[in-house]
Amino acid sequence: MQAAISAAIWVVGKALSPVVDGFLEAWAASVGLGPNVEELKLQLLYAQAMLNNTRGKEIENPALNELLHKLRDTAYNADDVLDELEYFRIQDALLGTYHAATEVDAAAGGCVCGHLLNAGQACRAVSTSKLNLCCSASRDTASSDEVLMINQEDQVDGGGCIPKVTSAARNTALSSVGKRLLCCFPQSRSANDGAQSGMTEDEDPDMPENGPRLYCCAWTSKAQQRKRDVVETPRLKFDRVEISRKMKDIVEQLKPICGMVSTILNLELLGSNLKTTRDIAMSNRPKTSPQIIEPKLYGRDDQFKSIVERITDGEYFAKKLSVLAIVGPGGIGKTTFAQHIYQEVKRHFNVLVWICVSLNFNYNKLVHEIVNKIPNVDAQMTSASEEELIEHRLKSKRFLLVLDDIWACQEDEWEKLLALLSKGGEKGSVVMVTTRILEVGKMVNTADSLMELGRLEDEEFMKFFEACAFDHPCPWEHYPLLQDVGQKIVNNLKGSPLAAKTVGRLLRNNLTVELWTKISESREWEQKTGDNDIMPALKLSYDYLPFHLQQCFSYCALFPEDYEFDDHITGALTVPMCSFFRSSLTTIVFHWNDELERFSMEQEEALQLLTSLKHLKLHGCSKLQCLPASLERLPNLKKLEIIYCEAIQSLPMEGFPSSLEVLHIILCRGISSLPKAGLPSSLQELYIEDCPAIRSLPKVERHLSSLLKLDVYESGNEELRRQCRKFKGIIPIVRA
Repeated sequence: MQAAISAAIWVVGKALSPVVDGFLEAWAASVGLGPNVEELKLQLLYAQAMLNNTRGKEIENPALNELLHKLRDTAYNADDVLDELEYFRIQDALLGTYHAATEVDAAAGGCVCGHLLNAGQACRAVSTSKLNLCCSASRDTASSDEVLMINQEDQVDGGGCIPKVTSAARNTALSSVGKRLLCCFPQSRSANDGAQSGMTEDEDPDMPENGPRLYCCAWTSKAQQRKRDVVETPRLKFDRVEISRKMKDIVEQLKPICGMVSTILNLELLGSNLKTTRDIAMSNRPKTSPQIIEPKLYGRDDQFKSIVERITDGEYFAKKLSVLAIVGPGGIGKTTFAQHIYQEVKRHFNVLVWICVSLNFNYNKLVHEIVNKIPNVDAQMTSASEEELIEHRLKSKRFLLVLDDIWACQEDEWEKLLALLSKGGEKGSVVMVTTRILEVGKMVNTADSLMELGRLEDEEFMKFFEACAFDHPCPWEHYPLLQDVGQKIVNNLKGSPLAAKTVGRLLRNNLTVELWTKISESREWEQKTGDNDIMPALKLSYDYLPFHLQQCFSYCALFPEDYEFDDHITGALTVPMCSFFRSSLTTIVFHWNDELERFSMEQEEALQLLTSLKHLKLHGCSKLQCLPASLERLPNLKKLEIIYCEAIQSLPMEGFPSSLEVLHIILCRGISSLPKAGLPSSLQELYIEDCPAIRSLPKVERHLSSLLKLDVYESGNEELRRQCRKFKGIIPIVRA
């Protein structure tokens, strides 16, 4: 359930990303979509706040899991529509255009054109969704001097169009501006009419062609019209009505889903007393102490001697204050190691303090615990603060402070604590920290290197297992029949001391081959959930992982035990794997794979399942001869990178996915042409480098409206560069 909640949180956060800086909201307001974007943003923020409140809570409800999947899918739709708006915002910024009626009005001094734009878009939306029109109207939205053209045949029955549609649009425009501006519908002009007025059609190029027309008194000058004809750049049409409809539909879908999820979550959280999985696990963990539980330290002799020497007569002894971090996974023996060091060196210190920190690293709380564990001194100030008491009690004394099991630690809090401890202690004072988190260890450590504890070596681990499972030395002499099955059990425990202790408690009460074999085959120890068992310790580590690493863990868990991973992902591109990640996996990278030649049928089928895939990168696949044939059937692929794949001779004949926005082809000298079908109309960026065989871009003129960047400067082919130079001034960014 936590995976479903975390996935929904991630998608909702991603959908909100375009509106965090305020640029998109301001632009949307200028184009009449401000209320839509604001309502969608509020609904997403509500979903995010609701889900964040459940992070880490212990919830089990299958029906809720299904609702969370629906919420995630709807959030993906919101992400898509906001991305689409962001595209138009960037297009306006690059090209200096404005779709807003208000801004058009301002530019034209109160022109009716903005209202005509709204009416035209409404007309088009109605005709697209409700009617089957067999002809099209021409409309230029490039500048404020916009004219709604009504062809004469549109008013004749049987002309192919529906007169009521164009009439409705015209009436809407007139009714909205009739009180402000005088507009007229003159009759068709003839050449004689123009002659009588002293002007012919050729002499007045600003006038539309013959036929019924709608004029506005704010007609642009001839110079402006000619300028527009020269510099106008084709671009994707902005359909305000359609985007508004999409956002309203998404909001209407989000409201009931969020309402149901919120209700269920409130009931679940009330029933669980608002405890998180981490809180529950931590509350069940026993507090550690400096007292040695394991009388003998196995497999750590060299590390133990090194630390003791540094503390008693080495580098730590010579410094004012040293911090030693002991890092390792759960159950590896960090606390046991620290206990043995503590007991070995304690006679060298005047003050000894042991604190079990866990998740509760808080400066004020730690100060309170430390001051209570330091003995009082003579002439102690009665009204002093806890910080002053620590400084006073540690003055001219060498101390050892052990902070066991730190999970999270803010750097400023740590620096504050270290500054306090540095004021009072004598030279040679030591702070020893144990943690599972490598980043925490690196932050606090002041020694030359971290003390990282790994799994025990086989021989030492077997000795430790014997001590856990038997009450006497040389056990195999007394129980020779148990040795083989015992070896199998030890191999399964992977050198983990805590796992050996968990299994040893199960085995030592019944030293029979039958029981040992049963435990070996059933892995019964994995079901043990006591305070000192291995699985709760490992589960706690899993709960602490961020969502993307939990996904990675789940992915790896699908492989059989002892599976040997190589450097290539192709072996994992299977139907079961891709079915598991079909709605969450967004990026796949094939990196330096010198074995992949072609994608198998199973891999092709598996790839098609990844409907959420947005980024595909093939880098250094030296033997790959062709891209996946199923590539064009990936519905959400946004970015495709083909780098240093010299064996590829051609690209898919079917072309690329219609969703593709970024295409990079680098160091692919075997590719001689792009797909004959041309580039997808969604493409915004095309980058070609060191591909001298590519001489042309097929049908690129059809996609000038979407391309924002074309870079072939380092393509290695002068003919291609010369062909692309003609698009300067048409495509916003061209390097050729």
